[in-house]
Amino acid sequence: MTELIAAVEGGGTSFKVCIGKTFDEALNNIFQVDTTNPEDTLEPIKTFFKQKETELNGKIKKLGIANFGPIDIKAGSILPSTPKVAWRGFNIVSYFKKEFPEIDHINFDTDVNGPAMAEFQQVKDEGIDNLAYVTIGTGIGIGLVINQKPVHGLMHPEGGHIRVPLHERDISTGFKGFCTFHTDGCLEGVAATPGIAKRKNISVHDIKGIPDDDEIWDIEAHYLAHLCATLILVSSCQVIVLGGGVMKRHVLFDKIRLKTVHLLNNYHVKVNDNTIQDIIRESKYTENSGIVGALYLAQTA
Repeated sequence: MTELIAAVEGGGTSFKVCIGKTFDEALNNIFQVDTTNPEDTLEPIKTFFKQKETELNGKIKKLGIANFGPIDIKAGSILPSTPKVAWRGFNIVSYFKKEFPEIDHINFDTDVNGPAMAEFQQVKDEGIDNLAYVTIGTGIGIGLVINQKPVHGLMHPEGGHIRVPLHERDISTGFKGFCTFHTDGCLEGVAATPGIAKRKNISVHDIKGIPDDDEIWDIEAHYLAHLCATLILVSSCQVIVLGGGVMKRHVLFDKIRLKTVHLLNNYHVKVNDNTIQDIIRESKYTENSGIVGALYLAQTA
């Protein structure tokens, strides 16, 4: 019986999974399902994995799970403070141990720490030891690699909920964000897609139709630049990778870079108009960063 490697990217919008004999083969066996409740989300994933085990004549031995947070990494569960009510307290690690008892090792982390480690593998030969991975979509998540290791501690990084100064346009309109935990200037509340949609009075699905020259992208860059400046000052990260659905809007990168340099105002001697190009980068894996990150967790389980 062949040993298989499998990965689960538990995202807020959808779950993406893969399975194979090798890293590369697994990336050719991807299955995706919408995120609803645990039973309806995980049942088709279980079926897919079991079908693939039969096809590949093997059993999953290593599993990586990169899941939306907040999570309890040691317990293997999703914490009660998640906005996804149906998932509160759900132990996803125990679920897979029960359904796939042949699994020897499960590596469980956030859906941003996993990609952060995967992105780090691509830059470590440049002499990079510290990297931040940021995803901006329906929420904002931040994974940190410091001294070549993912950061854990009280919980895990939750930089999407730092407070940021409101943009002057938001001050004038009274917009303070949508976060139910932090009602005034929470980064996720003002910069994730629901905040963009709320300002424009449109569905999040219609954001892609907003033109590049709309003021909303300057507002977005204002908030993400405050995040980048904070990450540089607090973690001394050498690289900040920006990913997620919002960052498909490529015009944002130069806006964020410019505003980050302006915010630091020559205080940080290693951040200027030239070096910022190598500090704030696009993801190496674009829309596959999550599942690649989960697969990295499996590989190192």
